[in-house]
Amino acid sequence: MNGYTIELYADLKRADLRGADLSGCALKESDCSEALFDEANLKGAWIAMCNFAAASFVNADLSGVEADSSNFEGANLTGANLQDATLSNVNFKNAILHGADLQRANLAGTDLRGINLHGVNLNGADLRHAIIKDGDLDGVIGDDYELSEGVAGRARRPGQRIADRARQAASRARSAFRRARARRPNRGK
Repeated sequence: MNGYTIELYADLKRADLRGADLSGCALKESDCSEALFDEANLKGAWIAMCNFAAASFVNADLSGVEADSSNFEGANLTGANLQDATLSNVNFKNAILHGADLQRANLAGTDLRGINLHGVNLNGADLRHAIIKDGDLDGVIGDDYELSEGVAGRARRPGQRIADRARQAASRARSAFRRARARRPNRGK
């Protein structure tokens, strides 16, 4: 299927395309929800405005794909190669991206709510205007990514988990000190 155009609006729901060579294909505005693309080659494919909800792309090569405005909500992209991918305005809400490589990917305006980016390589990625509310940036690989201030909302930033634990430990120590002081008999009166 290398380089072919698959019919627009194709119904590939629950299709099994594991290991398929779909590099350079055009698959615009198709329903690929719950489809299996594990270890498939989609390098340079045009998959804009497609529905990939709950699809699986484990260890798939999606480098250089054009996937603007596609829906990957709840998709499994564990270990996927998304280097140099155009993923602007994509919905990745609650997707699994553990170990994915998003180096130099364009994620501008992308919805990353509720996502854990631990182990994800974001070096050179563009996250301007991305929605990362309730996401977790702790454990992200690389620090050379562009993130708009104020967009992260309640996202956990790198190192925040350690800082949170330190604040909690200090708060517990202050509380224990106050309790101990309150129990101490009043001497000298």
